[in-house]
Amino acid sequence: MLITGATLVTRWGDPAPLMRQSVRIDGGLVTAVGPDLAAEPGEAVVELAGGLLAPGLVCGHTHLYSALARGMPPGSPTPPSNFREILEKVWWQLDKALDGPSIRASTRTGALDALRCGTVGLVDHHASPNHVAGSLDLLADDLRALKVRSLLCYETSDRDGDAVRDAGLAENARFVA
Repeated sequence: MLITGATLVTRWGDPAPLMRQSVRIDGGLVTAVGPDLAAEPGEAVVELAGGLLAPGLVCGHTHLYSALARGMPPGSPTPPSNFREILEKVWWQLDKALDGPSIRASTRTGALDALRCGTVGLVDHHASPNHVAGSLDLLADDLRALKVRSLLCYETSDRDGDAVRDAGLAENARFVA
C-alpha cells in the first residue's frame, strides 16, 4: 500500500517535525518514506490529501480488565470514600470475578478502545485471582489478533493469600519462558 499526500509526523515532541511525504507499507511494515514515491504495479494507493499520519501511541500502564467496569455501580450500598475502599469495594471484587471468557471480553474491549484513540502498544498489569494459570495467554492471543503490541505481566500480590501470590509468580515465569 502507498499512502500519499500525508502530513507526516516522524516523532512526538515539541515541535514535532511536519512534512508532506508518501509512505509505503508492505507486510505491515513501513518500507519506504519519501516526497515522491511512485505507486508500484498493483499497489493500493490511499490519498490522504493533507491528512495527518503519525506514529501510534503506547500506554505504559493499563489494566485491561477494567474495561468491564464502565457503568458498573459501586460494590456496596455505601459508595467508597477513599482509594483503599475503591480497591476493596470495586476493583478487587471485579478482578476476583474474572474467568476465561470475561478476561477475553475485557481484553478485546480495552484493546479496541486503545486502537480507536491511536494507541497501538500496551503495558498491561493483569489480575484475576480465581483464574491465574494461562490468563496471560488469553490476553496475548487477543492482543496479537488485534495487532496491538503488548508487554504483559501478572499483578503479583499477597492480598489474596500465599497460594494466589505464588500462582501469580508462576504465571509470570511461565509466560516469559
